[in-house]
Amino acid sequence: MSRQKNLILLLGIVCIVVVFAFLRPGETRREAAQSLAAAHAAALDYERARWDPLHFRPAIDSARDEQCLACHQEVLENSVRPESPAGVKAANALAWYQTLDTYTGEQGAFHWRHLKSDYSTQVMRMRCTTCHQGSNPRDRAVNPPDANDTAHVLRKNVNPDICLMCHGKFPADSMGLPP
Repeated sequence: MSRQKNLILLLGIVCIVVVFAFLRPGETRREAAQSLAAAHAAALDYERARWDPLHFRPAIDSARDEQCLACHQEVLENSVRPESPAGVKAANALAWYQTLDTYTGEQGAFHWRHLKSDYSTQVMRMRCTTCHQGSNPRDRAVNPPDANDTAHVLRKNVNPDICLMCHGKFPADSMGLPP
């Protein structure tokens, strides 16, 4: 066999060994994928992780939550500051979202409210990529763009227009209601 065929064969064997090494007895494919994603995430330093293809299109379009959460698990912790920088205690303050009929309980962290709260799990099917639709540091505007340059999102990881899909004006058109 040629050297190239031997190399391809060796690479295939290594891939199979890696898959079986992460697939322990009784472990599902999903759990194995999470283990593999976590191992991959741990191997990356910040700069390499920042440029990981998963953060860009087209990979972000098919990314699963477990892939995102392999590195960003802390966003699901429901922890708010006990006290604001101005000295106001969270227990003594009412956040704006706590005034809504759809929210009950203590103050909650942003990602937790949108992904894990009782209300969100009952009425929404939010995923990481619902809001985070790709972020390319090269495409971020250093200065505010002019009115004709709307491709940049001013150093945000989420384009504010995405928030307006749910939190914009009353969506009568998309709901099929009369004007």
